[in-house]
Amino acid sequence: MNLLSKFKTFFKLGFYNIFKVLIYRASLKLHLNKAQFPNSNFNLEQYFFKKNSNKNVKDIELTFFGYHKHSFEGIPEWNKNYFNSKYLKKLDWWKISDQDKNVGDIKLIWELSRFSWLVNFIWKYLKGKKEYLSICEEWIINWCQNNQPYKGPNWKCGQEASFRVINVLTGLIMMNKLKENNNSISSFIQIHLERIRPTVSYAIAQNNNHGVSEAAALYAGGAYLELQNIKEGNFYKNIGKKMLEDRASKLIGDKGGFSQYSMNYHRLMLETCIFAEIFRLKLNLERFSEKYYSKISKAILWLNNFVIEENGKVPNTGANDGSHLFAFDEVEYTDFRPVIQLGSTLFLEKLAFKDNDNKKINVLLEIFDIRLPKNQITRDNFFISDDIGFCSSRIKDTFLLFRYPSFKFRPSQSDLLHIDFWINGENIFRDGGSNTYSDDISFPDTNYFNGVKSHNTFEFDEKDQMPRLGRFLFGNWPNINFINHNSTEYLNSIETSFDDYRNNKHQRQILHKDYELKVIDKIEGKFNKATLRWRLKPDDWKLIKKDFNNLQLINDDKSIIIEVHSDNVIEDYNIKKGFESKHYYAFENIPVLSLNFSKPTNLTTLIRWK
Repeated sequence: MNLLSKFKTFFKLGFYNIFKVLIYRASLKLHLNKAQFPNSNFNLEQYFFKKNSNKNVKDIELTFFGYHKHSFEGIPEWNKNYFNSKYLKKLDWWKISDQDKNVGDIKLIWELSRFSWLVNFIWKYLKGKKEYLSICEEWIINWCQNNQPYKGPNWKCGQEASFRVINVLTGLIMMNKLKENNNSISSFIQIHLERIRPTVSYAIAQNNNHGVSEAAALYAGGAYLELQNIKEGNFYKNIGKKMLEDRASKLIGDKGGFSQYSMNYHRLMLETCIFAEIFRLKLNLERFSEKYYSKISKAILWLNNFVIEENGKVPNTGANDGSHLFAFDEVEYTDFRPVIQLGSTLFLEKLAFKDNDNKKINVLLEIFDIRLPKNQITRDNFFISDDIGFCSSRIKDTFLLFRYPSFKFRPSQSDLLHIDFWINGENIFRDGGSNTYSDDISFPDTNYFNGVKSHNTFEFDEKDQMPRLGRFLFGNWPNINFINHNSTEYLNSIETSFDDYRNNKHQRQILHKDYELKVIDKIEGKFNKATLRWRLKPDDWKLIKKDFNNLQLINDDKSIIIEVHSDNVIEDYNIKKGFESKHYYAFENIPVLSLNFSKPTNLTTLIRWK
């Protein structure tokens, strides 16, 4: 990648943001950052929560990233990677690497210290299992004893510290103890805010959830300290409020799309803002700005446009690191309906889903003691989010997501003109997900999941659609050449094209009807090899070659028929083994139909179903 291309990418990232990152890194090297020097230690003279029972619970099962089950006979070891039983040393946080190949992905250590277990234990206590309050108390005290400020991996990230603050305050909300004096919790929160505040410029420069999470922690944590008559509380509260409003204004588009181009990160952003609003209401604090409420409302409606109502699932689009703020046992990780329902109730005073008797959908309303509204929001069958390049289409029992380049913020996946397609709540054409952000010996190709191979689109000469500048950054962000779309009762259509950095062109037209999906592709350029992939649901697929330029793919029960028609000879075609990751640090095999071409081609893919 040439210097001019890098300059263009850095220009789009924003030189001021890059400058912030450089200043942050320099401050750590020169030992000038206040987050390197704790002012105090935890105050554990008084327990976080009063003991109610001495009864012990053995074999406590926790879920990592909404998927991996781990059983604990006693208190966890907080700097242990439970996936490989290795430990990170308790060094000063700024001396610890994110990518320690001997220990593994640092997120596998961070997950326990987000304190998701805390709100689950409190919910169990409130449901009658009194012993869980004592366990909660023991675990928090042990965490403080073994994670002294600011030693060890669990202090490395300001966002991770923010999640702990948010979960502790959520626990107080659930127990209706926000207004009670508590020296230990005050000490806990103050030490965390002193860690978060000096590094927020780095979080803001990322233009992602880091800034949102840290803003919410500063706002709510500061308001709590203010209530505890700690003078710094008002300072933190005001900074957090201003920062949260700023992040919503800049990171949420006019149609409600979020800067990270990710379904799961979009939900995390909403969960964080929902927490801040619940906290505000409980203490009757000043409202946020009207622009803030408008942006969050649009973001809720945006996510609702991409949820599969039958089961609450969404396309596995964008980065997915398993983050889930309201990770209660009763809330299935892949079910987005509870968060959307809670958000639409708080910010729109309307239901997103009308099934009032469905406890799965309304469980967060029950947990936070919020009444169901009477009215319901409406949803269009065709939605164009041109602020971030997403399109959703619904015809009867089918759903389509279409992804096209419209980049104000950095893309982390090579997924241009990707299609996700669902029939009766089942994902037929599917995205690859993320697997892990770190090096993984079980899957050594770290570029696979966020690359073009993991998406339903064309790949030219075995290269991604954009050149890589880093693990989470692509360069030469393309723009669409044009976009046409139309919607009727029986047909939704969209057509667009883009030119990649090697002057290859991909044009795609989609016709979504009540009985078929037609995808018309046109590719041009001086490529040697172009590969189209259709990443399929696991099934017994049979591939039939009808003639030189026509293929047919049928699943075992013959409910789905996929036909491919080309104006050129299909030179190489097969069903290969591909991979998908529905949850962080987990992947499985799926079948992938691959078709190769050596010259410009017009191609039609037709999918029909019973």
